[in-house]
Amino acid sequence: MSNRSITLSILLRVLEKKEYLKQALDEIDPDSFDDPRNIGFIRREAHGVVDRMMELDAIINSISKIKIKRMHPVVRNTLRMGAYEILYMDSVPDSAAVNECVQLVKKRRQQRSVPMVNALLRRLAREKDYSFEDLSLRYSMPRWIVDLWQESFGTKQTEQILASFLRESPIIIRVNKSKISTDELMARLKLQSIDAEPLDGFDMALKVSSSFPITITDEFKKGLFYVQSPGSISVCLLADIKENDRIIDVCASPGGKSIHAADIMGGSGYVRAQDVSEQKLKPIRDNCTRCSFFNIETRIWDARVCDDSDIESFDVVLADVPCSGLGVIGRKPEIKYRVTEESVRKLAAVQAEILDTVSQYTKKGGTFVYSTCTLTPYENELQIEAFLQKHTDFNRIKERRFIPGIDGNSDGFYICVMKRQ
Repeated sequence: MSNRSITLSILLRVLEKKEYLKQALDEIDPDSFDDPRNIGFIRREAHGVVDRMMELDAIINSISKIKIKRMHPVVRNTLRMGAYEILYMDSVPDSAAVNECVQLVKKRRQQRSVPMVNALLRRLAREKDYSFEDLSLRYSMPRWIVDLWQESFGTKQTEQILASFLRESPIIIRVNKSKISTDELMARLKLQSIDAEPLDGFDMALKVSSSFPITITDEFKKGLFYVQSPGSISVCLLADIKENDRIIDVCASPGGKSIHAADIMGGSGYVRAQDVSEQKLKPIRDNCTRCSFFNIETRIWDARVCDDSDIESFDVVLADVPCSGLGVIGRKPEIKYRVTEESVRKLAAVQAEILDTVSQYTKKGGTFVYSTCTLTPYENELQIEAFLQKHTDFNRIKERRFIPGIDGNSDGFYICVMKRQ
């Protein structure tokens, strides 16, 4: 199967069947490719098309008599691929983009659409000069999200956020200090032609760039590092974790913060990582095994349900709650097409319920950390304001917001650290 055929199959799963892009990309078998750069091509094109779908659709609609919503799924997604290659992939000759997409439509038994695909992509290759004043179309971001961020951050910062989501960001990894030093891991990665350099402000994190997925390296398989954003890394750093602490991570999947907490304690203390289902627990267990942490207990538990035996039992309570995920659009671009204002409000209600419940697990004098990977006030600042008004035995001692495009290489993230009196 050709690179473009694989990309098309991924796009059909993500854009038509509403599956997750990361899952579809992770299912690519690296052993089926002689050259790992083919995987890079597929990843870049699939991600890019989802990233810029609104813009690509607007461009195609401007030159096509048949609007993209009325086209067969194979045809519209092939056109999106061709448009993306012509407009954004300089390494692909326009003629190759046109011809390969025409052949792809033929192979997928859409013969009637071949003349249209050929004509539209040839016209696009000739003209190319398409731009939109409207921020929503220019950056392929739903209007309600643009309006919300303009109200929260202003137009200038909003455009910085939107632009950052469309840039290819470096991968950030957190070094497993229990197994290897930062310098040693950096040297090992460079031997494999993986560019790695220290991340400013983090002595346990590296910024890496690779032409192939770093998760296929021996260093990853041996648990020498964990792929994790600066915002996520900062949760445990701001929590002031100490040796022999008792820690509970109430919405733990896939386990990054639980493992980081165990790493900080050097294998001492106790960490419980829990989540709502066996499906959620599996990646936690897999990551704990890969990273060789065995002082982490896992269990299935709904964070909205109070376990009376845990009340005032933990030195640190980590609550990285379910959220709209608008801060990680750069890595999961399909999110922006699926989240609605109504769904954000519903999530905020669930978050409040979790906060009320799990805050009870914090010892007097202990630390309670709330975090999200989103950029809406309902799920962040306003959520904490409401919690603190209701729970006067907690004080806010640290608050940190990471804004994409403004705060270095981080996803959007919000962290609030509270102490129980």
